[in-house]
Amino acid sequence: MKFLSRLAVLLVIGACVVAVAWFVELNGEQVTVSISPANSMSLPLGAWLILAFVAGACCYWLLSLPLRAYERWTRKRLQRQLTHNESSEPRQVG
Repeated sequence: MKFLSRLAVLLVIGACVVAVAWFVELNGEQVTVSISPANSMSLPLGAWLILAFVAGACCYWLLSLPLRAYERWTRKRLQRQLTHNESSEPRQVG
């Protein structure tokens, strides 16, 4: 089963790579972006769009880390409280 899940992941990654390559090929017009007065880069439009998407996804992931850490901390705290409450309740033998 683990082999099939890894194979599925590899197939999805392969499909994404092919889709990105095809997207860059379809949008192959060269675009020059000036990062600073001394530096400029010329890449196909598709490559710039993919880079912008990846940069946005990375920024979102980084900005979501504090919220995810807080939620994880809260979940652990509530789990400890639940475990403590369950162990401190008197048991009735009936």
